[in-house]
Amino acid sequence: MKPFFQAIAVASMVISHSVMARNLPDIIRSSSLRVGTTGDYAPLTRCDSLGHCEGFAIDMAKSLGNYLSQITGKTISVEFVKTNWPDLHSDLANDRFDVAMGGITRTDDRSQHFLVSDNVIPSGKVLLMQQSKADAYLGMNDHQLTKHLNISNLHLVINPGGTNQRFVRKHLPDMRVTLTADNREPFLMLQQHQADAMITDRTEALYQVKQIPSLMIVNDAMFSWTVSHKIFMTQKSSLLLMSEVNRWLKQTDIQSIQKKWF
Repeated sequence: MKPFFQAIAVASMVISHSVMARNLPDIIRSSSLRVGTTGDYAPLTRCDSLGHCEGFAIDMAKSLGNYLSQITGKTISVEFVKTNWPDLHSDLANDRFDVAMGGITRTDDRSQHFLVSDNVIPSGKVLLMQQSKADAYLGMNDHQLTKHLNISNLHLVINPGGTNQRFVRKHLPDMRVTLTADNREPFLMLQQHQADAMITDRTEALYQVKQIPSLMIVNDAMFSWTVSHKIFMTQKSSLLLMSEVNRWLKQTDIQSIQKKWF
């Protein structure tokens, strides 16, 4: 038996008591890797109404599929499964997909309940704001910025269910806030000047500034306590799959894929 398939056999015996998640042996047998993605987090993941997806994480998922095909000697196709931020954790826990990819930030909670990959790209929260109102907030340190935002009359918009919402609840509880239905609506509101600002990841902010020239990033260095990394995520029992994900990450030219998108 080849070493790779010996490893699969051992891993299958170790996790045979768990039926919560497919692991790599199941993926190989099905010839399909199911990738969960919200499809609303450009430039990392964006899916249209017809199910066509594109973005940095989408290209990374296809690269992972190619890698798994190479090491197994069997064609592994990539199937994108639509999820949303409020349901991301429960969908993964309920085995709707094998790996979650696209705009997912490393957090203690996620590391406790799931397997998280090695770091993919750095991230951190920034204040994305209408340029016409930004001058009064430029050059402030983190404490000054959150203090002045809390006593301002600015209208903040946030997307539901993720780290952006948790940031606002904890650090900007006194601001006037609109919670949208999904991750697309905040940028429509900003574009139409129906809101003044948004807390979001720097990666997404860089992309949106290119799409909406009236916006700017106020604190490009990011809120210091939020600096983290984007990761990929599987269920706890998917040990062999995550091992291969991390091996693939070490071999992949991430920057060349990143340059295409942001």
